[in-house]
Amino acid sequence: MDIESVDVSKQQEMISILIVDNQDEFIDTFKLVLEANSTPEKVYNISVCYSFNQALDSFRNKTPDIIISDINLPGGSGLELCKRIRLFNRRKYTSFIIASTLDGPQEVVKSFNAGADDFCSKKNAWVELPARIKSSLRIKEMHESLLESNLKLRKANKKLKQLSDSDELTGLSNMRYFKKRFKQEFSRSKRYQTPLSLLMLDLDYFKNVNDDGNHLMGSHVLAEIGEIINKTLRNHDIGARFGGDEYVALLIQTTKEQAFIVAQRLHGLIENTVYRLDNFEARLTVSIGFAWFDPKNKNYEQAVDLMIDADKNLYRSKANGRACITGPGVKTEPTVDYSVVENRKIISLYQQNAEKVDEQKAANPDKPKKAL
Repeated sequence: MDIESVDVSKQQEMISILIVDNQDEFIDTFKLVLEANSTPEKVYNISVCYSFNQALDSFRNKTPDIIISDINLPGGSGLELCKRIRLFNRRKYTSFIIASTLDGPQEVVKSFNAGADDFCSKKNAWVELPARIKSSLRIKEMHESLLESNLKLRKANKKLKQLSDSDELTGLSNMRYFKKRFKQEFSRSKRYQTPLSLLMLDLDYFKNVNDDGNHLMGSHVLAEIGEIINKTLRNHDIGARFGGDEYVALLIQTTKEQAFIVAQRLHGLIENTVYRLDNFEARLTVSIGFAWFDPKNKNYEQAVDLMIDADKNLYRSKANGRACITGPGVKTEPTVDYSVVENRKIISLYQQNAEKVDEQKAANPDKPKKAL
């Protein structure tokens, strides 16, 4: 096998060029010039269109690297073709060269104003065209490099915004973002007379998770509950970590009856989940208070008033024995009797699991690992 031929094929660059002209004389000239300037490393793949519409259809199907077009075309002009092509938003950039026998200053200015990257006189095609092609390829490379940089920048900015709006531990919204959206949604509800509900959640005796287990277990539980809230809410609802072991959920266009259903669902999911990390295992409950904006009665003038009432109902739930829900016309019974001190031991299986781990270690001491 010829090693040199393999290296050349790997380095070969195929450049697609679309010639748009209805005069065979100039089409043949362009082809000869391009073929004469082809190299083993750079090959020109040439295609031809004879009218405005044919060229536009060809571009829609496949994006060439360079278009060389006359000004006067059947069915339209090369200037209009350039303008239309510039409307396509594609990651691959097409350099556009206007080639014409009309090579006065006015034609050149019109070509650049239409969006062309360069202008070539047909009279001097043998001399000018190779240089125009090289220049157009440099312009194409710069455009695509700039586009790629802009895409990366937009992605980075989007990611940065997500990070700035999110609570790092739970993945829910942080309070800065929540307060902004809360005011916006409250104003929208007042303007369009749509219901709006707010839930406030507080984990019961969460301090015992950190005291009986450790703070890693506590962080794990907070993150798990954040995921439960995120999966339960609809895409347009907003869940946030209020601080510590408290959460809020803003339910868009949601009545008090619908809010109660969501509160029940969250209450059940949080209570029935077993939270595990290493040899720690926890079960816990949540107290929930909610309030709603009634568009008919306009019961709140400001967003903060809605939050104050939801907070009051949360404290009513805690005063009622915790592990329950309180809201407009709603007062459920606690699902756990926390007057029994034993029920406050949230890390119920921690000691038992720790002893099992110790027993397993004693029964199976580490053996020397075999060499690979």
